[in-house]
Amino acid sequence: MAVDGHLNFDTLISTKGFEKGLKNIGNTLSSLKGTVMNLAGAFGIAFSTAALVNFSKSAKEAYNVQLEGETKLATVLGEHLDATEKQIQAAKDYASALQEVGVIGDEVQLAGLQELSTYIENPDSLKTMNGVLNDMLAQQYGLNASAESAVTISTMLGKVLAGQTSALSRYGYTFDEAQEQLLKYGTEEQRVATLADVVLDSVGGMNEALAQTPAGRMKQLENTMGDIKERFGEAITQIEVLLLPALKQVANALQIIADKANEVAQALSDVFGTKSNKAVSTTGADIDVDTALTDSTEELADEAEDTADSYEDMAKAAVLLLL
Repeated sequence: MAVDGHLNFDTLISTKGFEKGLKNIGNTLSSLKGTVMNLAGAFGIAFSTAALVNFSKSAKEAYNVQLEGETKLATVLGEHLDATEKQIQAAKDYASALQEVGVIGDEVQLAGLQELSTYIENPDSLKTMNGVLNDMLAQQYGLNASAESAVTISTMLGKVLAGQTSALSRYGYTFDEAQEQLLKYGTEEQRVATLADVVLDSVGGMNEALAQTPAGRMKQLENTMGDIKERFGEAITQIEVLLLPALKQVANALQIIADKANEVAQALSDVFGTKSNKAVSTTGADIDVDTALTDSTEELADEAEDTADSYEDMAKAAVLLLL
């Protein structure tokens, strides 16, 4: 490129709308931070800035786990069973209700229900199977039940619903001849009811019984605190989504500056490839190269500084959320 004395830049982007939005987001963040601090104070916990950032991270992770479980279950119920929105919501609500009276977290239940959904045809069957799943989890894994163990138990229950009674016999459950015949040849309603009878005869009520122990009550408190953390994670995630357009504008502005910086670098390369400190502009006039480069570099720096100033508040808000 020919050096004509200046490299003209135009990187400024209107930020009035974003600045107004950021002010509102800032108020929301302050309120959210105050709420976290008040909650911590109620439990005698002192939150430092670092601790608040860590809490925000773990809250978003907890929310993402819950959201992933709900989304997967909704997808399987909707596509495999043609479940309605009402039926899908009912399945999620029932898992939450069972968490309140037992020790199995709803995110654990959701993983198991997703697996069970691949073995049934009627989404309403999940309500009965959910209780069966929870009691078996409580019996086999106690307070340490996980999403993985829920999937394992659900796979076994699914096989029994398909007539493979031996899958459950390994765990010590027994069937009489009439029950085996129903599990192999009965309707889904009959198979679900029969399986529930067999399991409940052995471990019925185990989930709620464990919740009455000291360790079980602590587990319930842990699950409740987990739900609160998920709510905070949901709020933080929603704020992040609101910031995405603004962050894209920041990226675009920085890209423009980077492009202009490359033009300066190319100009430097062209100039230092000559032996004279004079260059000829596109109009034919002699240009002092040192002056031209100084002006161009200063102009680039000014534009970068202006852009940085325009987005300073935006960056602060983003850093708070994305650390």
